Amino acid sequence: MLVPKTNNAYHYINQDESITTGLEYGQTYYVKSSGYGFAQVTGSSGFATEYANVNLADGSMGNSSLSTLAVSITALADGWYKITITATSIGTSANGRILLAVINADTAARLPIFTGDGTSGILAWGGDLKQGPISSFIETTTAPATRVAEGFTQSLDNFSQ
Repeated sequence: MLVPKTNNAYHYINQDESITTGLEYGQTYYVKSSGYGFAQVTGSSGFATEYANVNLADGSMGNSSLSTLAVSITALADGWYKITITATSIGTSANGRILLAVINADTAARLPIFTGDGTSGILAWGGDLKQGPISSFIETTTAPATRVAEGFTQSLDNFSQ
């Protein structure tokens, strides 16, 4: 659960990945409201700083500045939404990233600064930034499935832990 701290700050997570200029990358997050009703996805290092706000009550897109980033929102069961971002990198970077932010309104601009309440947040799962088209989730039941090694790092500086 991503719970914004009670300081006046940005409240986001990210995964750093080595990226190369001009290649297409994709990232998928699965999100659900747990007190805060809005999330934002936005390009950061190595990507255009465009953004899209998602209303976690109905899956609609709120304020956005999309031009080169593509964002799709799919309703799932039990209030969960799948947010998929596709973007072509604009720079080579060892720290390429697309951010997932908790925001307090779907009318917010990119990465709003606000004071969290320290208890409410959003549930989030996924976030794997990969080069190439997005692959689907692989459900396993009795035997594991294999993919190329994956990694996920996040900054929790502005979230309750």
